[in-house]
Amino acid sequence: MLEIGSYAFVDCSRLETITIPDTVQDVGWGIFSHTPWLNAQTEPYVIIGNQILIAYKGTSEDVVIPDGVRIIAGFTFENDMTIQSVQLPDSLISLNAYAFAGCRNLQELQLPGQMQKIGANAFFECKQLQSMNVPDTVQQIGEQAFYQCNALRCIRLPEGITEISTRMFYHCTALQEISIPDSVTVISDGAFYGCKKLISIHWSESLEQINYEAFENCVSLEAITFPKTINTIGPSAFSDCTSLSSISFTDNNKGGAYVDIQSSAFSNCTALENISFSKNVRYLGDSSFSGCSSL
Repeated sequence: MLEIGSYAFVDCSRLETITIPDTVQDVGWGIFSHTPWLNAQTEPYVIIGNQILIAYKGTSEDVVIPDGVRIIAGFTFENDMTIQSVQLPDSLISLNAYAFAGCRNLQELQLPGQMQKIGANAFFECKQLQSMNVPDTVQQIGEQAFYQCNALRCIRLPEGITEISTRMFYHCTALQEISIPDSVTVISDGAFYGCKKLISIHWSESLEQINYEAFENCVSLEAITFPKTINTIGPSAFSDCTSLSSISFTDNNKGGAYVDIQSSAFSNCTALENISFSKNVRYLGDSSFSGCSSL
């Protein structure tokens, strides 16, 4: 056996004994939720298979994950309101989906240098988390990974990821600046929606698409110069960016290059006064600049 899927034994009300072989390399979330076996565990760290942490039963504000743990499974620390800091072992390679979701008092956590994956919703609504340095070994950051981390002021993203995933930084209202790695080609739906203090963006030099509502309601953005590689500004991508006064598109001399600006892309950008289109802009969608009352 190599893997156990999500909710594999959930609500098995008579499950009292089980042996998981060391060959198990990964598990889904909630595999033993609401079972007598899990309820009977007395150690603070419940570890199964090949060093997979599936539950935490401790009460400490400062958590130290045991050396050797490779994976923190989904929901392991979900909604733990006690935790304020977490020390992760160098052996850790993956934080699975919802690993720390709802840990609203978590303030400090440093990712080890061998990390490979941050799952979807891993830090969902960790409202006191202020900063994060994601090592370049991380190859994937899932959807909504930092959703409504309202105190997150700065984060370093790894070189090598190709996408800023859907709603990754949704309503991170303290985030002031972001550097998009040059490996990124797509900023997905709602990635920075409602980041009200975001004022500085260093764009990827490989960026091609900015998708639906990616930067909507980023009310502190003032000026944008898009990289020459951009080809799509999605619907409502910068809608309601009410401080945005200047946007500029850079000519791309590559044959066949074009830029499509889709519906409502810059709608209600009420401070917008200056637009510099490149020769590559070929399409303006419906209402793309509607409500830009300073034009």
